[in-house]
Amino acid sequence: MIKKFQLVLLFRDFEMKFLHSIIYIFVNIFLKCIVFKLNVCILIIEKLSIRPPVLLQRLRYRLSNHHIQFGKPHYLENSNGQNTFIMLPAIGWNDMVQRQQQFAKTLYSMGWTVYYLTKDIGGDEVRGLKKIKDNLFLCSDIRILTKIENAWIYMWWPEHFDDLKRFLSPKFIYDYADNIEILTHYDRRLRNNHFEALKRADLVFATADSLKEDIEKIRPDSLLITNAVTIEDFLVLEKLPIPDDIADIVKSGKPIIAYYGIISEWKINYKLLLNVANKLNDFTFLLIGPDFDGSLNKFASKASSNIKILGKKHYHELPAYTRHFSLAMLPLNINKKTITISPVKLFEYFAIGTPVVSTAIPECKKYKSVLIAENETEFVNNIKKAIQLKDSLEFQNILKTEAENNTWRKRCEIVSKNMQRINKQKLIK
Repeated sequence: MIKKFQLVLLFRDFEMKFLHSIIYIFVNIFLKCIVFKLNVCILIIEKLSIRPPVLLQRLRYRLSNHHIQFGKPHYLENSNGQNTFIMLPAIGWNDMVQRQQQFAKTLYSMGWTVYYLTKDIGGDEVRGLKKIKDNLFLCSDIRILTKIENAWIYMWWPEHFDDLKRFLSPKFIYDYADNIEILTHYDRRLRNNHFEALKRADLVFATADSLKEDIEKIRPDSLLITNAVTIEDFLVLEKLPIPDDIADIVKSGKPIIAYYGIISEWKINYKLLLNVANKLNDFTFLLIGPDFDGSLNKFASKASSNIKILGKKHYHELPAYTRHFSLAMLPLNINKKTITISPVKLFEYFAIGTPVVSTAIPECKKYKSVLIAENETEFVNNIKKAIQLKDSLEFQNILKTEAENNTWRKRCEIVSKNMQRINKQKLIK
């Protein structure tokens, strides 16, 4: 009797497991059909519009990250995580090329395996993991990477501090690139994360002297890693066609004074630019870059005819424009935000071989080739002076030297050397 009862229980248990398996399979098939149909709909809508609404992009991002599928994502496991570099979510890979992308590309070229986490759900078109090159990957789902042991985690934004807990025995870098106290969304949590990151990071970088001074008491061992340039990206080896939107400007023969980068009210000294352009009618002033805060339209309505606004250009398009610059400018406001920045474009201007006229930004004052203007009159006079210097062989040599001394390769050699040093220390322990 007992044996019969046990057999009945075993049969029922088998029956239930079998039923659960069938249900699980059918539910997964059903959900995958929904996902497929939604993706088809999204692709159709994307074809019909230049850029789909943000809500639609978020839906696609969710679909790509397996959030509505049963089971766990496919984790990557790597026993040799010592030479793996994971960058926590930063700007999109295909967005304006900044410090984060340059770190990723350069460390990859030096033999590191690099995973670049992205939140750009529209521009990067990555679903889970996307291979760019042999050991360089884009990733849209942090969970995929959390089983890689002993990897180096790069964090530049304190908001991501809690993500470190997801990884197995990580070593991490805190890249202090912005004075967080002046950010509009600065709060107690961000502050606490910032100080915890400073205390616990294996390596701390600062992008400017003033930022390094801010953290000197907590991290006297922090490294000054300012921005830099990949010179090869700006060497124009062949005759590129003149872009259509500057063809008439180039044809006019007037000197071109240019700025490219983010354009916003807090960053660009619009008043200075308007007044300087009015005083130099025989020069054309180019502004290349995205309207970050919607202030550009108001500026454009006041701008004189010799100010040309070209909008955002992709990084790979820039050399076609920069080869026509007579000189470059940094007409920046002097405020709490700008006094701590190390402008990436400054070093790219060096590589272009064009003189630079800048307002008195502390990080710009460090370089011999930059003509610093303390006021409007000096800005005008320095533009005139820079035009004369452009053809000076001595000045060109200064620009070349400053570009060669400030490459991403040199920066990453310091970064890699320190990571390898800590790797060895961890192995000894």
